[in-house]
Amino acid sequence: MAMIECPECGKSISDQAENCPECGYPIKAIVHIESTVGYKSQPNINDKQKRLIRIGAVVLAVVLGCVLISQNVLITANERLAYENCKFLKNALKNPASFMLYDDIMIYPHDDDYDTLVYISYGGTNSYGGMVKSVAVFEETTYLGDYNDDKSDFDTLSEYDYFILARLPYKLNYLMNGNDKGFTYVNANKIMRKLS
Repeated sequence: MAMIECPECGKSISDQAENCPECGYPIKAIVHIESTVGYKSQPNINDKQKRLIRIGAVVLAVVLGCVLISQNVLITANERLAYENCKFLKNALKNPASFMLYDDIMIYPHDDDYDTLVYISYGGTNSYGGMVKSVAVFEETTYLGDYNDDKSDFDTLSEYDYFILARLPYKLNYLMNGNDKGFTYVNANKIMRKLS
């Protein structure tokens, strides 16, 4: 009985062993080929291929992980808020596939009167196929109304008044005075990619 080196893991084992006790490599077949043909076995070429496959898998996993992190995982609280509200608007349309954002989403931080306000300039097709554009107003994830709404679209006058007051930061600061100080923007393209 002679001792040989396992071509797979390099452990010293008996030439009578069926398989390497360490890694399971088929030793008996290798010893038989060596004695019949008269040459020593070389390390398995598949080892190199296996290493290359492992390295390729690791590189692919890292690249895929980076893509996922850049698009979904590392999402800010404001982006998550914008996404949830856009998803609500898209699902409310008769033709959700027609949903589009016209501008970046504007977030106004909470103050004494309101929680965080979200202003979404969006559009979609109506029942006749025409594109309708509006600005939706949310308080956190609660839909307050649309710029196209009037008193008749609200159940109570207090709901309408609440909506009118929630529009003020957007209307007074941004639309009338061009002042976006205090607002945070969420990239519309990132939200559209996430919605599709």
